[in-house]
Amino acid sequence: MECPFIIGKRVYLRSLNPDDLEKGYLGWINDPETNRFLMSGIFPTSRDKLWGYYEKVTNSNNDVIFAIIVKKNDKYIGNIKIGGIDWVNRTAHCGRMIGDKKYRGKGYGTEALKLVIDYAFNTLNLNRIYNAIVADNMGAIKSCGKVGMKREGIFSQARFVDGKYKDIVQVSITRDRYERLKKEK
Repeated sequence: MECPFIIGKRVYLRSLNPDDLEKGYLGWINDPETNRFLMSGIFPTSRDKLWGYYEKVTNSNNDVIFAIIVKKNDKYIGNIKIGGIDWVNRTAHCGRMIGDKKYRGKGYGTEALKLVIDYAFNTLNLNRIYNAIVADNMGAIKSCGKVGMKREGIFSQARFVDGKYKDIVQVSITRDRYERLKKEK
């Protein structure tokens, strides 16, 4: 394992590093299938633009981004980020991308989400984590449900995807709900 920060059963999370930008991230962020539900998919991303984003996020006190690594082969498969941390209200947005298509739909993203939610509540002392998901992204909605996130509402026709305006589903989990679900297991 290469500098693990948070270790799970099948994945570990480590700091995103400059090598990751070339190893996969740049290709993923420019792949229409991968980025169709991401805000970044609207415009092409150059190396310089991605490097600028990397510098901004890794130097921010309001964002934490991790590389998602498969333990059995040390394969970098995607990223997960806690962003827009509001230190007064103890809330943040969480987003992830499994860029390597071979690893989608196999539970790696769900496990990474569980790990990052635990980190957000128990290390960063946050109280609420939320995500806004294009309604067509059923895999992400289902994955968020598996970790205890619940639907809060719908933003009608809030994103333009595949030539159509799509609804956004907002989901969240609070620390209280997270602790309650942990006790039930």
